[in-house]
Amino acid sequence: MVLKRADKEELVKELTQVLRGAQAAVVASFQALPMQESMSLRRSLRKSGGRARVMPKLLFDRVAKQLQWPVSVETADSILVAWATDLLAPAKAVHEYVSAHKGTAKFLGGVLEGAPLDGASVMLLATLPSTEALRAQ
Repeated sequence: MVLKRADKEELVKELTQVLRGAQAAVVASFQALPMQESMSLRRSLRKSGGRARVMPKLLFDRVAKQLQWPVSVETADSILVAWATDLLAPAKAVHEYVSAHKGTAKFLGGVLEGAPLDGASVMLLATLPSTEALRAQ
């Protein structure tokens, strides 16, 4: 579906506002996101109060500049943005997809409580045990 200029501006404005209020957000690059995996990813995010959005890299670049996020999308094909109020939920949910598609998907960066993260930091976050698992130890 082709978006008109007004729709694109509204999308950038809306996503900027949502991400500004999010506790945690993750940005990933991918080449293809099959519908089954997309639905699975969105379901796992909804359980933790999160959401995901696939968008063109140029539109996300505008969002990142408005939020002053140091996320480079120059080498990306398409952008997946996931956010939630749970601090680890976006990273863990997207990590499942990135792990399954190592050659075609990767973390570009993210934000945790307002602090920018690079792709490697997001990957570290995603591999941390859950809070419940840490408390059980």
